[in-house]
Amino acid sequence: MGIKIGIDAGSTSTKLAALKDNKILDLLKVKSVPTDGDIYDIFNSFMEKNEIKSSDIESIQLTGVGASGFDSKIMNINTKYIHEFDADSNGARYFAPNLDDFLLISMGTGTTYIHVKDKIPTHVGGLGLGGGTLVGLSKYILGTVYYNEIYKLAEGGTHGNVNIMLSDVATNRIEGLNMDLTVSNFGKIYSEASKSDLASGLINLVLENIIQTGCLMANNMGVNNIVMIGGLSGAKELAPTLDAFRKLYPNTNFISTDNGKYITAIGAALS
Repeated sequence: MGIKIGIDAGSTSTKLAALKDNKILDLLKVKSVPTDGDIYDIFNSFMEKNEIKSSDIESIQLTGVGASGFDSKIMNINTKYIHEFDADSNGARYFAPNLDDFLLISMGTGTTYIHVKDKIPTHVGGLGLGGGTLVGLSKYILGTVYYNEIYKLAEGGTHGNVNIMLSDVATNRIEGLNMDLTVSNFGKIYSEASKSDLASGLINLVLENIIQTGCLMANNMGVNNIVMIGGLSGAKELAPTLDAFRKLYPNTNFISTDNGKYITAIGAALS
């Protein structure tokens, strides 16, 4: 079998996934705007990096907002557009093959919620809250728009220094609730906070509200599995945030992967 290429041309970055025999061969990402040039550039970078010939390529499948109008060949290879919901679903099932009924939370520039049942994805909602929110707020509060800098700053901070936590307002432990849950994001207006605390608080603000919305949706649909994908799934703050929600929703199974930002591209390659 040849190499299957999936390219996810998103609103702020373009990702490429290359698979051979259903195993990941390479993953690439470039920050970009959705243009045809980004698709060609990332494909050419992959070919040069891996010393691949066009005859090694079995298929090239595209998804994302920047690929919806792309109708050209790449190196004389026909391309095919895959609907983003299908790519998300197929990518998620690549990492969680035993799931056939789950809520997929795609945390990109904004957030999309997709119910996947019997391999069929159905869009059930969305939020204008996501990586774009984190980057935008970070520009004005932290002075940076780079994820790696935001994440690095957050490693030395504590969001409890900017957020009012349940432990701050409850005199006794409340049965069934994690005392580390946030009562009010950035509610400690009189507290001295470092730049690292602010970075941690910003990530927590976005993640907690995305996850809380997903939990309410999943509960309403009677779904017990939630799969997290997208750029924000790479934040180290995701693990402790999910731990807090596991105590709040003990019947919910949360699943994430270190390759979450590439799942849509992986799903496009497999579609």
